[in-house]
Amino acid sequence: MLLSASAGGVIGGVLIEESFSVLRALPHGRQTARDRVREHGGSETTNDVATIMATISHWDQHFAVLTEAQDGTLSLRLEVDRAGVQRFYEDRVRAELIEAAHGLKKVQAPWYSLNESIGDIYRMPAGQRGHSRVAVVFPAWTDGIIGEILWEPHFTEPRPDWRVEAQVADRLDVFEAAWRTGDVETMLEQTGDETFGVMRVAEVGGDRRERTVARSRAELRAAWTAAASARIADLALTNRVVTQFYAFASYRLIIEQAGRRAERELALMLPVGRDGRFIGEFSYALEVGLG
Repeated sequence: MLLSASAGGVIGGVLIEESFSVLRALPHGRQTARDRVREHGGSETTNDVATIMATISHWDQHFAVLTEAQDGTLSLRLEVDRAGVQRFYEDRVRAELIEAAHGLKKVQAPWYSLNESIGDIYRMPAGQRGHSRVAVVFPAWTDGIIGEILWEPHFTEPRPDWRVEAQVADRLDVFEAAWRTGDVETMLEQTGDETFGVMRVAEVGGDRRERTVARSRAELRAAWTAAASARIADLALTNRVVTQFYAFASYRLIIEQAGRRAERELALMLPVGRDGRFIGEFSYALEVGLG
């Protein structure tokens, strides 16, 4: 999350109610993310790279794709410019074709969309048809999607179990409380032994850009610890989705760091591993300085 909270931070207080600086600064309309994601989804089923690339924003590119193999091995692919994004889609259409997508869950905001879906996949060169289950956060700009923050576990069809979801929800509560107080060790206790994380902050109307990548517990600890100099002056939860294989939450924050004050809109995904713990933090944030 690239910041930590002081114990005295106000949760959901007056500052948030009076702010909304990020949303006011965006060129987005209420349906911008919805429209750009729909266009992108339609382009994906063409399996034509040029058509897909026409739906990618020039403002920023951030593709953090976490996948799980049948044996449980995790792999992270990160692309951060248009050339890399084009290679990503070229590799995808060589390996598999998306024939259809069936939406399950969706959370919509002006600048992002969370989509969980089942895809009908034609895998090459074996010529086999199958399914994939993905959860994707699409940050979006007015000219297209900024990226895909995607978690694709190995596809299984488990019977839904509310007890498992409740355990994920409880873990998210513990994680969030630890984040608010800057308790990095408790945050790490909620993550598994094999961890990954990609955290991006982009300033609206400015040049501040941060990206932190973690491929181990040590790197994740370093990322969360380095953020401890920032204090949350105010925080409001705006959305939350909990499933058996991921947790998603979005927040509006006001932070203070070294005399600097800023508002952030943060969308956070925490993939759940086979051991029931989080794999790590995958997040995207838009920020506006408040002086």
